[in-house]
Amino acid sequence: MKEVQELKKEKITTKYRKGEAFKIIVEPPQDEKTYILDVYLLKNLKGHISGRIKVINNNGDVVLECVYRKMKVRRVRGSSHLIWAVKKLLEKLKVPVKRYNVKTGEPI
Repeated sequence: MKEVQELKKEKITTKYRKGEAFKIIVEPPQDEKTYILDVYLLKNLKGHISGRIKVINNNGDVVLECVYRKMKVRRVRGSSHLIWAVKKLLEKLKVPVKRYNVKTGEPI
């Protein structure tokens, strides 16, 4: 997993009054095996985390879309063999995951 340099980090409005939100723009390398992860995670006032994770290939197509709720990751659509990228991301962000459900959803 390569680290990329961020080009721009801008502050955006939050959903709740407390907290902070950022939008980070990066320039990914143009390899054949490059995947970009688009992550939207939200921690509400009770401390529960929910969100969406999209895996995008080098052509700009969404190849995997997952939902994170109640400490579970569920595949919504896409190929399940790219779940390794989602696992690596959540490990790096230290988001607690109880289980991964990759048998649900629809293939692309």
